[in-house]
Amino acid sequence: MKKGIFIIILLLAGRLIMAQTNEFAAIDSIQLFSKNLYDNSPDTLKKAMNLKVEQLLGEFLLSEQSLVFSFDSLRLLKSLPSGDGSFKIITWAVPLMGDVFLYSGFVQVFGKGGSIKTVIKLENSTDETDLLKSYNSNNWPGAVYYKIIGLNYGKTKLYTLFGWLGSKPGMACRIIETMVFDENGSPVFGSPVFSDYSSMKLCRVIFKFTDKVPFQLSYEKQLIPGSKKKKQNMIVFNRLISAQPDMGLSPGVKMPDYGTFDGFVFKKDSWHFMKDLDVRMPEQKSKSSNSPNELNLAPSTKKK
Repeated sequence: MKKGIFIIILLLAGRLIMAQTNEFAAIDSIQLFSKNLYDNSPDTLKKAMNLKVEQLLGEFLLSEQSLVFSFDSLRLLKSLPSGDGSFKIITWAVPLMGDVFLYSGFVQVFGKGGSIKTVIKLENSTDETDLLKSYNSNNWPGAVYYKIIGLNYGKTKLYTLFGWLGSKPGMACRIIETMVFDENGSPVFGSPVFSDYSSMKLCRVIFKFTDKVPFQLSYEKQLIPGSKKKKQNMIVFNRLISAQPDMGLSPGVKMPDYGTFDGFVFKKDSWHFMKDLDVRMPEQKSKSSNSPNELNLAPSTKKK
């Protein structure tokens, strides 16, 4: 009897080890396929390889092994957990011909006890991103997200995302995106919460500038404009100004001004624009001022 139980335990252990091996084998395959995404392969091959990566990663995210896996080892993508432990968003970008980028992503939603509730694939929209439009997971505007801020938003939660966007050579692009979950638990990108920044309430904010000068986009505690002592967490960024002709940049190109900072303060369910912030003594330093390559967000497109 004891011998039979021992044999059963061995068989179950063997199956478990085999299952774990198969699941982590998917990661090895993803690493292998991803090599074709950033070389000089034709777009058709890159798109085919990316579909395979999406399939393998989607299956892996449904497994319990994904809960303990360190996604930092996958240089292909950026894995970003929410601070409240309710989900993880995983995004990456594939460079195509003509300075075009294909974005892919998943939202892994957790249930009670940290279990996997569902995995939602983000389908990249090919349309130009509209600053006034909301998108669902089937027409996601696309970005590689590297920071997330969770704040109460009425009866739900508003997640504000800092993201990297691909651009043409010599230029760089950042986005401040928002995400909420609707009544069905599906992610919705873009809520009209950015006030006073333009003539209309924006769903997102995009910055385009020369890549010759680092751009600071951070979330830190700073003095509230008009107050001498009161500080509050806020989004802080360089004001973008037109480059001077003697700087060797194309006419109309914007560049970060390190003498002037603006930002957004969250109040009454909106991000309110604030000009001329005093940022002489930041209490929280963010790595988001680094270049995309230093953040491991920008895929290498150099010819080998």
